[in-house]
Amino acid sequence: MRVLLLFVASLASAAVHQDPSGFRVDVPAGWRVHALGEGRMVVSSPNPWMFVTVAPVLGRASDCAAALRTTFANGWGSFPGARNVNVRPAGRGIAVAEFEFQNGQSRGAVLCAETGRRSGMFYGMAAPSAGFAAERARLVSILRTFRYGSAPQSGAAPPPAAAMPMEPWREPSEGAFTAEKPAGWAVAGGVKRVSNNDVRIGHRLTSPDGQSGIVMGDVRLGTCTVAGPGGQQFQAMGQGNGVLWCPYQTGEQAAEMYATRLLAQDWGVQGLRIVNRRPRPDLNQESTQAAAAYGLKVRDSWGEVQFEGTRAGVAVGGRIVGFTQFLASVDANLIAGTYTTAITGFLGPRGQAPALSAAIGRMQGSLRWNAQWVMGNRAAAQRDTQMVMRRLREQAERGQRMFEDRMAAADRRSAAVGDLLSGTVRLRDPEGHQYEAKAGSNYYYLNEQETRVVGSDLSLPATDGVIDLRPLEVIR
Repeated sequence: MRVLLLFVASLASAAVHQDPSGFRVDVPAGWRVHALGEGRMVVSSPNPWMFVTVAPVLGRASDCAAALRTTFANGWGSFPGARNVNVRPAGRGIAVAEFEFQNGQSRGAVLCAETGRRSGMFYGMAAPSAGFAAERARLVSILRTFRYGSAPQSGAAPPPAAAMPMEPWREPSEGAFTAEKPAGWAVAGGVKRVSNNDVRIGHRLTSPDGQSGIVMGDVRLGTCTVAGPGGQQFQAMGQGNGVLWCPYQTGEQAAEMYATRLLAQDWGVQGLRIVNRRPRPDLNQESTQAAAAYGLKVRDSWGEVQFEGTRAGVAVGGRIVGFTQFLASVDANLIAGTYTTAITGFLGPRGQAPALSAAIGRMQGSLRWNAQWVMGNRAAAQRDTQMVMRRLREQAERGQRMFEDRMAAADRRSAAVGDLLSGTVRLRDPEGHQYEAKAGSNYYYLNEQETRVVGSDLSLPATDGVIDLRPLEVIR
C-alpha cells in the first residue's frame, strides 16, 4: 500500500512537458527532458542513472527481437557496458530486452514495438540495480505519457506521428509499384529508362502547403565505376563514353553528398549544414548477408545524416539515408568495381521530423512491386544482354575473318616474292590443279603424255598430232 501511495503521489506531482521539437511527455518534479533530435528523447531524474528514453527505429530490416540484439551488440551509448542481455518476445511485433550496465551497478529494460513493415519504436528505462524493481512502475508510467505531435487541445492527447492520414498510391509512369503516401501530397518523378539494363526510379513528394518534402530515390544517381591501381589514368581522363568514373563512397558519404549538393539546390535550402552523421553497420551486415543468399557477391553500405537550414525564411531540418552497393571487378587492377546509390529522406519545418519519419516508414512498409513489371524488365534486360553478346560475337568473327584474309594475302605476297627471287612461276589448269615451272616463257602448257610443263615464247596449238598440250594459267 505504501508503494502504491508513493506511486500515486509521483503522478500527481508530474507536469506536462510540450517540447518544441514535436513531442509531449509527463515529467515528475525535478526531472529534466533532453530532446536529442529525430524524434529521440531522454527524461532523466536527479540521479543520472535513473531515466527513460524513446527512439524511433527506421529502416528496420529484421523483427524486434533481432533489432534489439543487433543494437546491443553494436553498443548503445545510453547503456554503457550492457551485459547479460536477455531478449524475449512479448507479443506479436513486440520484444523486450533486460540487462545490466555500468559494471552491474544499474539495470535496464528496452521494449521494441513494430509500427510498420520497416519501422518501430524503442522505449527504454534504467535505474540503479538496488532500486530498479521499486522504480519500474514509475518509469513505465512516464513512458506511457509520451506522444508525438503538437500541444493537445481540450485536454485530448494528440495522435501519434504514425497516424498521419495516408492514401493509396500507384507509381505513375510505368506502374512499377503500389504503396501508401501522405494524403493530398503531390508526386513528381517516376521511372527513367536509360536502357533496359539501367532502369532508375525516383520520386519527390510535396505537402499541400509546400513546406515539407519526401525524397524516394533519384534518377540522377547512376552507376559509378571505380578505377583500380592500374586504371587511374582512365579516371584522370574524366567522364566519357557513357562511363561515370568516381571514387567509392559509403552510404554515409553518399547521404552527405546528396544533402549538401542536390537536395539543397532542388528544395532551395539556404545555409544547409550537417548536424549529425551516423554509419549503420547493423544494416550493412544484414543487407550483405541477404544479397549473398541470392548468390550476389556485393558489399552494402548504409548511413544517414541529419541537416538543418532555412527555406523561404523558415527554419527547416531533415534527414537523408544513403545506401551504396559495391560489386567488385574480376580484374581489380584496371577497374576496382562498380557501385550504385540509393537515397531516401525528408525535410520540413522544425518539429516535423517524427511525423515525416513515420510517414516514410509507412510508405516503405506498404510498398508492393508489380511482379509483371519486374519480370518484364528482367526479360528485356536479358534480351538486350543477349543482343549485345551476339553483336560482340559477330564483331569478333568479322575481325577473325579479316585477320585470316590479311594473313592469306601476306602469304601470297611472300610466295610471289620468293618465286621472283628463285625464278619460279606458279600455274593452274582449268580444273584447278596447280603446277610450278621455270619462269621466263610467255606461254605454258601441260604435256599430258609426259605430265610435264612446257614453256614457249609463242602460242602453240592444243595438239600437233602427236603430243596433247593443255594451256596453263599463270597465278598472279
